[in-house]
Amino acid sequence: MLERNVAMTRRRRVLMGAGALALTVGGACSPGGTTPGGEAKPGGTKDTGPIRVFQWDGPTSPFGVWLLSYFEAFPAKTGIQLEILQTQGNAPLPAQQAAWLAAGDVPDVFPRTARGNLLFAPLAMRGAIRPLTDFIKRDKFDQSDFWPNVLKLMTANDKQWIMPQDFNQTILAYNVTALQSAGAALPPADWKAPSWTWEELVKRSQQVQSRLPGLMGETMQWAMGRPPVNMLLWSNGAEYISQDGKQVTVAEPAAVEALDFAAKLIHTHRVAPTPQTSLPGGQILATQAVAMNVLAASQINLIRGQNKDLDFDVAPFPKGPARGGGYVASGGGGGYVFSGTSKHPDAAWELLKYIGAREYAEQKVKSGALGPRISVAREHFIQPGQPPRNAATYFDAPSHARWSPNLTNWDDVEREINAGLEPLLRGEQSPRDAAGNLKRIIEGLLPQGQIFQ
Repeated sequence: MLERNVAMTRRRRVLMGAGALALTVGGACSPGGTTPGGEAKPGGTKDTGPIRVFQWDGPTSPFGVWLLSYFEAFPAKTGIQLEILQTQGNAPLPAQQAAWLAAGDVPDVFPRTARGNLLFAPLAMRGAIRPLTDFIKRDKFDQSDFWPNVLKLMTANDKQWIMPQDFNQTILAYNVTALQSAGAALPPADWKAPSWTWEELVKRSQQVQSRLPGLMGETMQWAMGRPPVNMLLWSNGAEYISQDGKQVTVAEPAAVEALDFAAKLIHTHRVAPTPQTSLPGGQILATQAVAMNVLAASQINLIRGQNKDLDFDVAPFPKGPARGGGYVASGGGGGYVFSGTSKHPDAAWELLKYIGAREYAEQKVKSGALGPRISVAREHFIQPGQPPRNAATYFDAPSHARWSPNLTNWDDVEREINAGLEPLLRGEQSPRDAAGNLKRIIEGLLPQGQIFQ
Protein backbone atom coordinates (compact mmCIF):
# COMPACT_ATOMS: atom_id res chain seq x y z
CA MET A 1 0.00 0.00 0.00
CA LEU A 2 0.98 3.63 -0.42
CA GLU A 3 1.90 5.12 2.95
CA ARG A 4 0.46 8.49 3.79
CA ASN A 5 2.50 11.53 4.74
CA VAL A 6 0.09 14.17 5.98
CA ALA A 7 2.39 16.95 7.17
CA MET A 8 0.54 20.07 6.12
CA THR A 9 2.97 22.96 6.34
CA ARG A 10 6.33 21.46 5.35
CA ARG A 11 7.63 19.16 2.65
CA ARG A 12 9.69 16.02 3.13
CA ARG A 13 10.63 12.97 1.08
CA VAL A 14 9.83 9.52 2.40
CA LEU A 15 10.15 6.12 0.74
CA MET A 16 6.74 4.73 -0.07
CA GLY A 17 5.44 1.20 -0.36
CA ALA A 18 4.60 -0.31 -3.78
CA GLY A 19 7.62 1.40 -5.33
CA ALA A 20 6.59 5.00 -4.86
CA LEU A 21 8.17 8.11 -3.42
CA ALA A 22 6.03 10.76 -1.73
CA LEU A 23 6.44 14.47 -1.33
CA THR A 24 3.85 16.38 0.69
CA VAL A 25 3.26 20.03 -0.06
CA GLY A 26 1.09 22.01 2.32
CA GLY A 27 -1.44 24.65 1.42
CA ALA A 28 -3.73 26.80 3.47
CA CYS A 29 -5.56 24.70 6.05
CA SER A 30 -8.96 26.33 5.68
CA PRO A 31 -12.05 24.24 6.42
CA GLY A 32 -14.12 22.86 3.61
CA GLY A 33 -14.95 19.78 1.61
CA THR A 34 -17.57 18.15 -0.56
CA THR A 35 -20.57 15.95 -0.18
CA PRO A 36 -20.20 12.26 -1.09
CA GLY A 37 -21.59 13.13 -4.52
CA GLY A 38 -18.84 15.67 -5.12
CA GLU A 39 -20.93 18.84 -4.79
CA ALA A 40 -19.62 21.78 -2.76
CA LYS A 41 -20.89 21.80 0.81
CA PRO A 42 -23.46 24.45 1.73
CA GLY A 43 -22.14 27.73 2.95
CA GLY A 44 -19.52 28.20 0.24
CA THR A 45 -16.82 26.22 2.05
CA LYS A 46 -13.97 25.08 -0.15
CA ASP A 47 -12.63 21.56 -0.54
CA THR A 48 -8.96 21.89 0.44
CA GLY A 49 -8.11 18.19 0.40
CA PRO A 50 -5.71 16.71 1.20
CA ILE A 51 -5.32 14.92 -2.13
CA ARG A 52 -2.59 12.79 -3.68
CA VAL A 53 -1.27 12.82 -7.25
CA PHE A 54 0.99 10.26 -8.84
CA GLN A 55 3.48 12.05 -11.08
CA TRP A 56 3.75 10.29 -14.45
CA ASP A 57 7.06 11.60 -15.76
CA GLY A 58 10.14 10.52 -13.82
CA PRO A 59 11.64 13.14 -11.49
CA THR A 60 15.00 12.98 -13.30
CA SER A 61 13.68 13.68 -16.81
CA PRO A 62 13.65 17.33 -17.93
CA PHE A 63 9.86 17.44 -18.10
CA GLY A 64 9.62 15.50 -14.83
CA VAL A 65 11.80 18.08 -13.06
CA TRP A 66 9.55 20.87 -14.31
CA LEU A 67 6.39 18.91 -13.47
CA LEU A 68 7.47 18.40 -9.88
CA SER A 69 7.95 22.14 -9.45
CA TYR A 70 4.58 22.74 -11.14
CA PHE A 71 2.83 20.39 -8.74
CA GLU A 72 4.71 21.91 -5.79
CA ALA A 73 3.30 25.34 -6.71
CA PHE A 74 -0.30 24.08 -6.73
CA PRO A 75 -1.09 24.44 -2.98
CA ALA A 76 0.05 28.05 -2.82
CA LYS A 77 -2.10 28.89 -5.84
CA THR A 78 -5.23 27.05 -4.70
CA GLY A 79 -5.07 26.48 -0.95
CA ILE A 80 -5.41 22.72 -1.56
CA GLN A 81 -3.09 20.32 0.27
CA LEU A 82 -1.24 18.02 -2.10
CA GLU A 83 0.91 14.93 -1.71
CA ILE A 84 3.07 14.08 -4.73
CA LEU A 85 3.86 10.42 -5.38
CA GLN A 86 6.70 9.42 -7.69
CA THR A 87 7.96 6.17 -9.12
CA GLN A 88 10.75 4.63 -7.10
CA GLY A 89 12.25 1.34 -8.24
CA ASN A 90 11.85 -0.75 -11.36
CA ALA A 91 8.23 -1.87 -11.16
CA PRO A 92 6.39 -0.88 -14.37
CA LEU A 93 3.57 1.61 -13.92
CA PRO A 94 0.79 -0.86 -14.87
CA ALA A 95 1.98 -3.17 -12.10
CA GLN A 96 2.13 -0.30 -9.60
CA GLN A 97 -1.39 0.78 -10.47
CA ALA A 98 -2.67 -2.78 -10.20
CA ALA A 99 -1.19 -2.90 -6.68
CA TRP A 100 -2.94 0.34 -5.68
CA LEU A 101 -6.26 -0.90 -6.95
CA ALA A 102 -5.94 -4.29 -5.29
CA ALA A 103 -5.04 -2.64 -1.98
CA GLY A 104 -7.81 -0.05 -2.24
CA ASP A 105 -5.25 2.72 -1.78
CA VAL A 106 -5.52 4.74 -4.98
CA PRO A 107 -4.18 8.31 -5.43
CA ASP A 108 -6.86 10.90 -6.08
CA VAL A 109 -5.28 11.83 -9.42
CA PHE A 110 -3.11 9.53 -11.50
CA PRO A 111 -2.04 8.92 -15.12
CA ARG A 112 -3.91 6.76 -17.59
CA THR A 113 -3.86 6.38 -21.37
CA ALA A 114 -6.64 6.33 -23.92
CA ARG A 115 -5.26 3.08 -25.38
CA GLY A 116 -2.38 0.74 -24.55
CA ASN A 117 -1.41 -1.01 -21.33
CA LEU A 118 -2.79 1.82 -19.16
CA LEU A 119 -6.15 1.76 -20.93
CA PHE A 120 -8.76 3.76 -19.02
CA ALA A 121 -11.75 1.63 -20.10
CA PRO A 122 -11.42 -1.24 -17.58
CA LEU A 123 -11.24 1.23 -14.69
CA ALA A 124 -14.10 3.36 -15.98
CA MET A 125 -16.38 0.36 -16.48
CA ARG A 126 -16.01 -0.74 -12.87
CA GLY A 127 -16.25 2.70 -11.35
CA ALA A 128 -12.60 2.94 -10.32
CA ILE A 129 -12.30 6.33 -12.02
CA ARG A 130 -14.79 9.15 -12.22
CA PRO A 131 -15.91 10.86 -15.45
CA LEU A 132 -14.97 14.52 -15.88
CA THR A 133 -17.95 15.64 -17.94
CA ASP A 134 -20.18 16.95 -15.14
CA PHE A 135 -17.29 18.93 -13.65
CA ILE A 136 -16.39 20.35 -17.09
CA LYS A 137 -19.98 21.49 -17.61
CA ARG A 138 -20.40 22.82 -14.08
CA ASP A 139 -17.30 25.00 -14.27
CA LYS A 140 -17.66 25.78 -17.97
CA PHE A 141 -14.08 24.58 -18.40
CA ASP A 142 -13.08 25.72 -21.90
CA GLN A 143 -11.71 22.90 -24.06
CA SER A 144 -12.10 24.63 -27.43
CA ASP A 145 -8.31 24.78 -27.84
CA PHE A 146 -7.87 21.01 -27.47
CA TRP A 147 -7.54 18.84 -30.56
CA PRO A 148 -11.13 17.62 -31.17
CA ASN A 149 -9.95 14.07 -31.76
CA VAL A 150 -8.00 13.92 -28.49
CA LEU A 151 -11.25 14.62 -26.66
CA LYS A 152 -13.00 12.01 -28.79
CA LEU A 153 -10.25 9.50 -28.01
CA MET A 154 -10.70 10.05 -24.28
CA THR A 155 -14.50 9.90 -24.35
CA ALA A 156 -16.75 6.87 -23.98
CA ASN A 157 -20.43 6.50 -23.11
CA ASP A 158 -20.77 10.22 -23.85
CA LYS A 159 -18.42 11.05 -20.98
CA GLN A 160 -14.85 12.33 -20.94
CA TRP A 161 -12.61 10.31 -18.64
CA ILE A 162 -9.12 11.78 -19.06
CA MET A 163 -7.67 15.28 -18.86
CA PRO A 164 -5.26 15.07 -21.81
CA GLN A 165 -1.59 15.98 -21.55
CA ASP A 166 -0.59 14.87 -25.06
CA PHE A 167 -1.97 13.71 -28.41
CA ASN A 168 0.95 11.86 -29.94
CA GLN A 169 0.81 11.41 -33.72
CA THR A 170 2.73 8.97 -35.89
CA ILE A 171 3.29 9.64 -39.59
CA LEU A 172 6.03 8.78 -42.12
CA ALA A 173 9.57 10.12 -41.78
CA TYR A 174 12.49 9.84 -44.17
CA ASN A 175 16.18 10.54 -44.56
CA VAL A 176 16.33 13.46 -47.00
CA THR A 177 19.93 12.85 -48.05
CA ALA A 178 19.30 9.16 -48.78
CA LEU A 179 16.30 9.81 -51.02
CA GLN A 180 17.95 12.67 -52.87
CA SER A 181 21.17 10.69 -53.38
CA ALA A 182 19.14 7.84 -54.87
CA GLY A 183 17.33 10.20 -57.24
CA ALA A 184 13.98 9.59 -55.50
CA ALA A 185 11.42 12.38 -55.26
CA LEU A 186 10.70 13.50 -51.72
CA PRO A 187 7.21 12.53 -50.48
CA PRO A 188 4.65 15.35 -50.46
CA ALA A 189 3.93 17.07 -47.16
CA ASP A 190 0.41 18.07 -48.23
CA TRP A 191 -2.42 15.94 -46.83
CA LYS A 192 -4.45 16.82 -49.95
CA ALA A 193 -1.83 15.65 -52.47
CA PRO A 194 -3.69 13.19 -54.73
CA SER A 195 -0.89 10.85 -55.75
CA TRP A 196 0.93 9.82 -52.57
CA THR A 197 0.06 6.11 -52.64
CA TRP A 198 1.45 2.74 -51.64
CA GLU A 199 2.67 2.38 -55.22
CA GLU A 200 4.66 5.61 -54.94
CA LEU A 201 6.08 4.46 -51.61
CA VAL A 202 7.35 1.27 -53.27
CA LYS A 203 8.83 3.23 -56.17
CA ARG A 204 10.86 5.48 -53.88
CA SER A 205 11.86 2.57 -51.67
CA GLN A 206 13.15 0.58 -54.61
CA GLN A 207 15.17 3.54 -55.84
CA VAL A 208 16.89 3.71 -52.46
CA GLN A 209 17.23 -0.05 -52.01
CA SER A 210 18.91 -0.45 -55.40
CA ARG A 211 21.77 1.74 -54.11
CA LEU A 212 22.24 -0.16 -50.84
CA PRO A 213 24.62 -0.84 -49.25
CA GLY A 214 26.92 1.98 -50.17
CA LEU A 215 24.51 4.87 -50.62
CA MET A 216 25.07 6.09 -47.06
CA GLY A 217 28.21 4.12 -46.28
CA GLU A 218 27.72 0.65 -44.85
CA THR A 219 25.26 1.72 -42.15
CA MET A 220 22.04 1.84 -44.14
CA GLN A 221 20.77 -1.59 -45.14
CA TRP A 222 17.08 -1.04 -45.81
CA ALA A 223 14.93 1.54 -47.56
CA MET A 224 12.16 1.01 -45.02
CA GLY A 225 11.74 -0.13 -41.45
CA ARG A 226 9.43 -2.97 -40.47
CA PRO A 227 6.01 -2.66 -42.17
CA PRO A 228 3.54 -0.88 -39.83
CA VAL A 229 0.64 -3.28 -40.29
CA ASN A 230 -1.91 -1.24 -38.30
CA MET A 231 -1.31 1.85 -40.41
CA LEU A 232 -1.45 -0.19 -43.62
CA LEU A 233 -4.85 -1.53 -42.59
CA TRP A 234 -6.18 1.92 -41.73
CA SER A 235 -4.79 3.56 -44.87
CA ASN A 236 -6.69 0.95 -46.90
CA GLY A 237 -9.94 1.55 -45.06
CA ALA A 238 -9.67 -1.67 -43.03
CA GLU A 239 -9.83 -2.64 -39.36
CA TYR A 240 -9.26 -5.72 -37.23
CA ILE A 241 -12.76 -5.45 -35.75
CA SER A 242 -15.86 -3.35 -36.38
CA GLN A 243 -16.38 -0.11 -34.48
CA ASP A 244 -19.04 -1.67 -32.26
CA GLY A 245 -16.72 -4.56 -31.41
CA LYS A 246 -19.19 -7.18 -32.58
CA GLN A 247 -17.56 -8.37 -35.80
CA VAL A 248 -14.03 -9.40 -36.74
CA THR A 249 -13.24 -7.73 -40.06
CA VAL A 250 -9.59 -8.66 -40.62
CA ALA A 251 -10.48 -11.24 -43.29
CA GLU A 252 -12.38 -8.74 -45.48
CA PRO A 253 -10.82 -7.87 -48.87
CA ALA A 254 -9.35 -4.47 -47.89
CA ALA A 255 -7.66 -6.00 -44.84
CA VAL A 256 -6.28 -8.95 -46.79
CA GLU A 257 -4.93 -6.49 -49.36
CA ALA A 258 -3.11 -4.59 -46.59
CA LEU A 259 -1.62 -7.80 -45.19
CA ASP A 260 -0.53 -8.77 -48.69
CA PHE A 261 1.20 -5.41 -49.17
CA ALA A 262 3.01 -5.72 -45.84
CA ALA A 263 4.38 -9.11 -46.87
CA LYS A 264 5.33 -7.88 -50.35
CA LEU A 265 7.39 -5.01 -48.93
CA ILE A 266 9.58 -7.70 -47.36
CA HIS A 267 9.55 -10.62 -49.79
CA THR A 268 8.60 -9.23 -53.22
CA HIS A 269 9.90 -5.68 -53.30
CA ARG A 270 12.63 -6.53 -50.75
CA VAL A 271 12.77 -3.04 -49.31
CA ALA A 272 12.03 -3.91 -45.64
CA PRO A 273 13.61 -6.35 -43.17
CA THR A 274 12.13 -9.69 -42.15
CA PRO A 275 11.15 -10.25 -38.52
CA GLN A 276 14.30 -12.35 -38.13
CA THR A 277 16.56 -9.52 -39.29
CA SER A 278 18.22 -7.69 -36.44
CA LEU A 279 18.41 -3.91 -36.59
CA PRO A 280 20.92 -1.79 -34.68
CA GLY A 281 19.98 -0.32 -31.33
CA GLY A 282 18.78 3.23 -30.97
CA GLN A 283 16.31 5.14 -33.08
CA ILE A 284 16.69 3.49 -36.52
CA LEU A 285 16.25 6.74 -38.44
CA ALA A 286 18.84 8.43 -36.23
CA THR A 287 21.32 5.57 -36.71
CA GLN A 288 20.59 5.64 -40.47
CA ALA A 289 19.80 1.92 -40.48
CA VAL A 290 16.80 2.70 -42.71
CA ALA A 291 15.84 5.53 -45.03
CA MET A 292 12.13 5.64 -44.17
CA ASN A 293 10.09 4.68 -41.14
CA VAL A 294 7.05 5.81 -39.19
CA LEU A 295 7.81 8.44 -36.57
CA ALA A 296 5.85 9.65 -33.56
CA ALA A 297 6.03 13.37 -32.81
CA SER A 298 7.42 12.55 -29.38
CA GLN A 299 10.53 10.97 -30.96
CA ILE A 300 11.67 14.00 -32.94
CA ASN A 301 13.84 15.33 -30.12
CA LEU A 302 15.25 11.82 -29.65
CA ILE A 303 16.48 11.82 -33.25
CA ARG A 304 17.93 15.30 -32.87
CA GLY A 305 19.75 14.19 -29.75
CA GLN A 306 21.15 11.00 -31.26
CA ASN A 307 22.18 12.49 -34.61
CA LYS A 308 22.28 16.28 -34.66
CA ASP A 309 23.52 16.36 -38.27
CA LEU A 310 20.75 14.17 -39.73
CA ASP A 311 18.58 15.86 -42.34
CA PHE A 312 15.18 14.18 -41.98
CA ASP A 313 11.66 15.19 -42.88
CA VAL A 314 8.08 13.95 -42.56
CA ALA A 315 5.04 13.29 -44.73
CA PRO A 316 1.55 11.81 -44.38
CA PHE A 317 1.41 8.03 -44.37
CA PRO A 318 0.46 7.05 -47.96
CA LYS A 319 -3.00 5.86 -48.91
CA GLY A 320 -3.95 2.39 -50.06
CA PRO A 321 -5.83 1.48 -53.28
CA ALA A 322 -9.14 0.39 -51.72
CA ARG A 323 -12.17 2.64 -52.08
CA GLY A 324 -12.10 3.46 -48.36
CA GLY A 325 -8.36 4.15 -48.35
CA GLY A 326 -6.85 7.49 -47.40
CA TYR A 327 -4.07 9.28 -45.60
CA VAL A 328 -3.86 8.37 -41.93
CA ALA A 329 -1.90 9.03 -38.78
CA SER A 330 -1.70 6.76 -35.79
CA GLY A 331 -3.04 8.69 -32.83
CA GLY A 332 -2.51 8.01 -29.17
CA GLY A 333 -2.45 9.96 -25.99
CA GLY A 334 -2.75 10.00 -22.27
CA GLY A 335 -3.30 12.26 -19.35
CA TYR A 336 -4.64 12.19 -15.83
CA VAL A 337 -7.81 10.73 -14.34
CA PHE A 338 -9.23 10.89 -10.86
CA SER A 339 -10.19 8.10 -8.57
CA GLY A 340 -13.80 7.05 -8.18
CA THR A 341 -13.15 6.68 -4.44
CA SER A 342 -11.60 10.11 -3.87
CA LYS A 343 -12.95 11.75 -0.75
CA HIS A 344 -12.13 15.16 -2.19
CA PRO A 345 -13.40 15.19 -5.79
CA ASP A 346 -13.67 18.97 -6.00
CA ALA A 347 -10.05 19.37 -4.91
CA ALA A 348 -9.00 16.63 -7.34
CA TRP A 349 -10.89 18.39 -10.12
CA GLU A 350 -9.02 21.63 -9.38
CA LEU A 351 -5.76 19.73 -9.89
CA LEU A 352 -7.04 18.24 -13.16
CA LYS A 353 -7.90 21.72 -14.42
CA TYR A 354 -4.38 22.78 -13.43
CA ILE A 355 -3.02 19.88 -15.53
CA GLY A 356 -5.24 20.99 -18.41
CA ALA A 357 -3.98 24.56 -18.29
CA ARG A 358 -2.10 26.26 -21.11
CA GLU A 359 1.09 26.55 -19.04
CA TYR A 360 1.25 22.76 -18.67
CA ALA A 361 0.67 22.27 -22.41
CA GLU A 362 3.39 24.78 -23.30
CA GLN A 363 5.99 22.92 -21.27
CA LYS A 364 4.87 19.58 -22.68
CA VAL A 365 5.33 20.80 -26.26
CA LYS A 366 8.67 22.42 -25.48
CA SER A 367 9.84 19.05 -24.14
CA GLY A 368 9.20 17.45 -27.54
CA ALA A 369 5.52 16.49 -27.65
CA LEU A 370 2.69 17.67 -29.89
CA GLY A 371 0.65 18.32 -26.76
CA PRO A 372 -3.11 18.53 -26.25
CA ARG A 373 -3.72 22.14 -27.33
CA ILE A 374 -3.86 23.35 -30.93
CA SER A 375 -2.64 26.91 -30.38
CA VAL A 376 0.26 25.79 -28.19
CA ALA A 377 1.43 23.24 -30.77
CA ARG A 378 1.32 25.84 -33.53
CA GLU A 379 3.29 28.30 -31.41
CA HIS A 380 5.97 26.01 -29.95
CA PHE A 381 6.23 22.67 -31.80
CA ILE A 382 8.20 23.89 -34.83
CA GLN A 383 11.82 24.70 -34.04
CA PRO A 384 13.17 26.99 -36.77
CA GLY A 385 16.42 25.87 -38.34
CA GLN A 386 16.01 22.28 -37.15
CA PRO A 387 14.55 19.30 -38.99
CA PRO A 388 12.00 18.19 -39.91
CA ARG A 389 11.50 20.99 -42.40
CA ASN A 390 7.82 20.06 -42.75
CA ALA A 391 7.12 19.63 -39.04
CA ALA A 392 3.82 21.45 -39.61
CA THR A 393 2.61 18.24 -41.30
CA TYR A 394 1.93 17.00 -37.78
CA PHE A 395 -0.68 19.75 -37.31
CA ASP A 396 -3.08 18.04 -39.73
CA ALA A 397 -2.35 14.56 -38.38
CA PRO A 398 -4.90 14.74 -35.51
CA SER A 399 -7.80 15.12 -37.95
CA HIS A 400 -6.58 11.98 -39.78
CA ALA A 401 -5.81 10.03 -36.60
CA ARG A 402 -6.87 6.44 -36.16
CA TRP A 403 -6.51 4.32 -33.06
CA SER A 404 -7.14 0.88 -31.65
CA PRO A 405 -10.59 -0.21 -30.43
CA ASN A 406 -11.56 0.72 -26.88
CA LEU A 407 -11.78 -2.93 -25.89
CA THR A 408 -10.98 -3.74 -22.28
CA ASN A 409 -8.65 -6.62 -23.24
CA TRP A 410 -7.24 -5.09 -26.42
CA ASP A 411 -3.71 -5.23 -25.03
CA ASP A 412 -4.03 -9.04 -24.88
CA VAL A 413 -5.68 -9.18 -28.30
CA GLU A 414 -2.94 -7.07 -29.88
CA ARG A 415 -0.23 -9.24 -28.37
CA GLU A 416 -1.78 -12.31 -30.01
CA ILE A 417 -2.28 -10.45 -33.29
CA ASN A 418 1.41 -9.56 -33.41
CA ALA A 419 2.33 -13.19 -32.80
CA GLY A 420 -0.16 -14.27 -35.45
CA LEU A 421 1.40 -11.94 -38.02
CA GLU A 422 4.84 -13.51 -37.70
CA PRO A 423 4.30 -16.41 -40.19
CA LEU A 424 3.02 -13.94 -42.82
CA LEU A 425 5.93 -11.55 -42.35
CA ARG A 426 8.43 -14.41 -42.39
CA GLY A 427 7.02 -15.52 -45.75
CA GLU A 428 5.62 -18.79 -44.41
CA GLN A 429 1.91 -18.04 -44.83
CA SER A 430 -0.27 -16.47 -47.52
CA PRO A 431 -2.13 -13.23 -46.74
CA ARG A 432 -5.50 -14.99 -46.98
CA ASP A 433 -4.42 -17.76 -44.61
CA ALA A 434 -2.92 -15.21 -42.25
CA ALA A 435 -6.17 -13.23 -42.25
CA GLY A 436 -8.15 -16.38 -41.50
CA ASN A 437 -5.82 -17.27 -38.65
CA LEU A 438 -6.02 -13.75 -37.20
CA LYS A 439 -9.82 -13.88 -37.45
CA ARG A 440 -9.91 -17.06 -35.39
CA ILE A 441 -7.49 -15.60 -32.82
CA ILE A 442 -9.54 -12.42 -32.38
CA GLU A 443 -12.88 -14.25 -32.29
CA GLY A 444 -11.53 -16.39 -29.46
CA LEU A 445 -10.45 -13.38 -27.40
CA LEU A 446 -13.23 -10.89 -28.19
CA PRO A 447 -15.77 -12.37 -25.75
CA GLN A 448 -13.25 -12.03 -22.92
CA GLY A 449 -13.39 -8.23 -23.12
CA GLN A 450 -15.97 -5.50 -23.44
CA ILE A 451 -16.14 -2.64 -25.90
CA PHE A 452 -16.43 0.76 -24.24
CA GLN A 453 -17.48 3.46 -26.68
